[in-house]
Amino acid sequence: LIFKGQGNKQRFRHKSLLKWINLSQKHLHRLKKTFGVDFTDNINLRITLALHCMSLQIRIKYDMQMKNDMLDYIRETFPMGYDIGTYFAFLLSQRYGKKVSDDETALLAVHFYSSLMELNSSVGKIKILVISSLKNSMTLLLKQSLLRWFSDRVSTVDFCNPMDVTEDMLDEYDIFLTTEKDEFFEKGLAMYVNAFPNQHDYANIKLNLDGFKDIEDIASIFYPELFYQVKSSTKKEVLQGLCDRATKYFEIEDLHSQVQQREEIGSTYFSKQIAVPHPMYAVSSDTFVSVCVSKQPIVWDEEDNQVNLIMLMHIGKNNTQAFQLWDYISKIFADKTLVEKLVEDPSYDKFIALMKEALESGLNQ
Repeated sequence: LIFKGQGNKQRFRHKSLLKWINLSQKHLHRLKKTFGVDFTDNINLRITLALHCMSLQIRIKYDMQMKNDMLDYIRETFPMGYDIGTYFAFLLSQRYGKKVSDDETALLAVHFYSSLMELNSSVGKIKILVISSLKNSMTLLLKQSLLRWFSDRVSTVDFCNPMDVTEDMLDEYDIFLTTEKDEFFEKGLAMYVNAFPNQHDYANIKLNLDGFKDIEDIASIFYPELFYQVKSSTKKEVLQGLCDRATKYFEIEDLHSQVQQREEIGSTYFSKQIAVPHPMYAVSSDTFVSVCVSKQPIVWDEEDNQVNLIMLMHIGKNNTQAFQLWDYISKIFADKTLVEKLVEDPSYDKFIALMKEALESGLNQ
């Protein structure tokens, strides 16, 4: 009877594990859609998450969520992993009916950051497919621009009507662009580009191809038009101001509502005196940071964390290379004197100078 009981217990555990593996796979598909990072084939991560969630659900059920002394370190050092962990925790909270604590979220973040490090970037000559229903004559300028801009890295630029896209093409090409904001853009396959490309398109595609090569590349996504300072303000006013500037400059829509949605699932306070609000879902292909500096600290969340530097970060839709920005932002977090110096002289030039210093110091470590 003892052995039989142990067998039933073991079978129950295996059944529960399989259930959580399948559930984690479902959530990983949601993460792929939101962050553009594909963990769905990472069986080790799926098993790790399943085992973690099996014990986590018990801790949540009996109000025994763990304290994590490494919370601040994880949030500052692995911000992208933490943000992915926050969204994953939000999905779990919908299932549990209770909020997953920030301390528990940080434990999840470590799993995601480790998996991020395992992803390898592709090398070699790049093939681009542009999905477009425009006539050939209308796409000639786009093709010439792409070949002129990126001739040293791009070997092929082909065009295909949306109706003619096949599954084989997904393996044949490295970069997918589209001149229409249709299902290929909305479902995360292709990055939007104007048929008559401008400098914003160039910057977005270059980032998709190369990532951030140096500090100047990182500094280029901090626009003077998107920087301002106030003596005092509220979180609501700052978010509105940051979104309004970006919306006007990039001619985009729905940014503010997406930023509000992200704020609802968890705090975007990441480091001492610094908040990094960002949209739940990207609203355009543009990667940028809109910045506000407040002389007086602003209460940012229910934990009464106060911030003076608010950086609204938007990662371009369907641009996986742009997610590297999270790693560089963490270098800024590491400089504990940056915000104090910036508050003394809250100008765009001062911000860029301090940011470059922090990045250079962080990258040399």
